[in-house]
Amino acid sequence: MAKTVEENKAKTPSKKKNTVEDSKTTEKTSEDKERKSSKKKKASMQLPPLNTSAEQLFGSQEMIPTNMSKESTFEYEDFDLRTLEKDALDVDSSPSLISGDLLDAPEYSARDAPDGESPGKVAARNAKESAIKKKLGRCIKNLTKKKYAGNFYKFNYNDVSKTLKMSILMKEPASVSCKAPAVIIGDLHGQYTDLLRIFACFNEKGVPGYYTSRYVFLGDYVDRGKQSLEVVILVMWLKIMCPKQFMLLRGNHEFRAINRTYGFYSELKARFPGMYSDILFEQFNDCFMHFPLCCFVAGNILCMHGGISSKMTSREVFNTLPKPLRDSKDHPIACDLMWADPMIGLKGEKRNHVRGVSVYFGEDQLEKTMADLGIKLVVRGHQMMQNGFNFFNGFKLATVFSASSYYPDKPNKGAVMCVTKEGRIGFKSFAPLPKDHPANKRGTDQRFRDSHDQTAIEEDGGHAVFKPDGKAGEKKCHVRRVEHKPTSL
Repeated sequence: MAKTVEENKAKTPSKKKNTVEDSKTTEKTSEDKERKSSKKKKASMQLPPLNTSAEQLFGSQEMIPTNMSKESTFEYEDFDLRTLEKDALDVDSSPSLISGDLLDAPEYSARDAPDGESPGKVAARNAKESAIKKKLGRCIKNLTKKKYAGNFYKFNYNDVSKTLKMSILMKEPASVSCKAPAVIIGDLHGQYTDLLRIFACFNEKGVPGYYTSRYVFLGDYVDRGKQSLEVVILVMWLKIMCPKQFMLLRGNHEFRAINRTYGFYSELKARFPGMYSDILFEQFNDCFMHFPLCCFVAGNILCMHGGISSKMTSREVFNTLPKPLRDSKDHPIACDLMWADPMIGLKGEKRNHVRGVSVYFGEDQLEKTMADLGIKLVVRGHQMMQNGFNFFNGFKLATVFSASSYYPDKPNKGAVMCVTKEGRIGFKSFAPLPKDHPANKRGTDQRFRDSHDQTAIEEDGGHAVFKPDGKAGEKKCHVRRVEHKPTSL
């Protein structure tokens, strides 16, 4: 009997011990639940996927549209751009090896990490990338507010400098490609209000237009306008956020010798004190040296800033284009891709005496090059078109210019080209904003044009026409808006 009592006493402490252990387990479980719920809260605070609703994505963000309705701003629309398929917003899924390089790369575990990298370093890098992405999303949201259309955004020097060092802006080849559908945007030349207007017309159900379409920019982001910094930084931030959604080609104004003379350098000097402006100027141009020179859309539409080259005899030649490219004259094909112009009635090609660099090319040279490359359409910028766009040699080459009112005393329309998934093309054309529009009253009226020759007005507005004496004749603008129906390529 005594033995039994002793046994019961011996069992009693173990029961108490088990009770304590159970309470500890319960506490641990509740702590785990709290951690999970806190993780969910943190995750909800991060940028949501691009296909979420407007409330989830931007909350109460003010939209960009101007006080003009879509019908009054855009004179006609050939088609409604359909909602993109899911792969239109695909991003590069490869993990970044440097913090912040691919801000939309998914988190990955230690077994995916480079050899010798500890799980702690992987977690730290993921946390840093998540923080950078979150900050970048806030910056894009702030920068695209309508109050900055015509008004300077207060950029932080360190943010701009870090942006220019992102390797996603430097790792692409000289020739890139993307799927259709796509929107092709021509020269912007620092006209930030026009960029916001373009994005606004692709808004879908409250989601901003820069998240609903794929975009190909033809270069010339800077110079001559009053907000080159806003234009180039916004497209760079969007490229970092969505690498496959934005193709940023290089124009002839993305070179030191040009943007030092025609306004961009002066804008940096006006907006950043002392040596900071010079440092950023060098960093911008170091970054520009890595921009692609051409893009194939849907495999059969070739986009570039300038024009074609007689040396483009096959697609393999694009693999020989150098990167980084310091001077366009360092490579003949690169030079033509950024400087060449079409000339109506010309046979073959001839020296471009107006620009002093590259060549003019005629209809026969265009057809030969298109046959050699197996393409159906060439899309380029580089020349102001009075109607925002123009065709050359039938419908085989299109010039797109997206900066409206490029010359204040000779206002032109701006335009973008839209390519559907089926390969049909159309244009969205928009008139300059009226002088009493709020965007024109904000900030300063200063345009950073510097050495821009106002006599160049006479050389703009259409394609050059060949004259027997060998000189370029008057510009010819043969846009017939009524006849521009969607064309299947």
